[in-house]
Amino acid sequence: MAGKVAPGSAKAQGRQGTKTDMHVTSPNDFAKAIMELDGDCESKNMLLYGDSGCGKTVVAGSCPQSLILACEPGYISAAPNYWDLDVGKREVRPIPNTSVILGGLDWLEGGGYKKYKWIVLEGASTFEKKARLGFAAEAFDHNPAQRVHRNLPAEADYFNTQNMMIAVISRLIDLPVNVLITAHAMTMDDDEGNVRIMPEFQKKGGGLSNYVSGLCHAVGYMRKRSIEDKKSKKSREVRRILWQQYVDPNSGTIYTAKDQFNAFGRFTDDTNIFELMAMIGPEGTEE
Repeated sequence: MAGKVAPGSAKAQGRQGTKTDMHVTSPNDFAKAIMELDGDCESKNMLLYGDSGCGKTVVAGSCPQSLILACEPGYISAAPNYWDLDVGKREVRPIPNTSVILGGLDWLEGGGYKKYKWIVLEGASTFEKKARLGFAAEAFDHNPAQRVHRNLPAEADYFNTQNMMIAVISRLIDLPVNVLITAHAMTMDDDEGNVRIMPEFQKKGGGLSNYVSGLCHAVGYMRKRSIEDKKSKKSREVRRILWQQYVDPNSGTIYTAKDQFNAFGRFTDDTNIFELMAMIGPEGTEE
């Protein structure tokens, strides 16, 4: 299966990096962990982001033999098979809080990933908000005198949330299995005065959004678009995914996107995971 790596590979070794900086690694232990890079089959990591209703969950539902980590209620729309595809058995686990997702990551890293070809983090932006409110509530319950309100995050909660998101998504992407992350879109002004459309993660400076995007091989901005058929002159609506960073010539707005596979072109319409993997090449079609 493409995306799965053998035990002892670079990616598999990364899953074992759970010791703190206080743990001493001997020169001998360091040398034992050196391995050949040739032949290490890397899994595919993709991020789709866009406004609600644009079709992200529909694409997520086309991931074959998948586990959907559902961070928001709309995951039920992933259940129907909108294409004539053999998606195999798909499973879902609602994620109400950080405790559940951390337990899930422990289970996946312990071998649970072997059941799946794809892990889908559905609604990562919503999970981030849940984490931030959870940290705020926990701090209030511990010391209410130091907090204004149970549901009002303080600066420390934002830092905790950022670190939590970095840890969770890094561990998820380090699994030897294909990963799809879906998120909402946000609009922000960068330091250079440009307006940017980005995956909706902690807004300040766009640092967390850039970090998550940087971990993924492909980042697509998704939206519904009406296009006109040249022959019939009739319009139809498509689910379009932009795969190359785009600057609107009229507004100057920058749309975040990337394709390290160099396979998808500028955009794709009404696509699914099977088609995207086929575009990547023979290795992708093994899924």
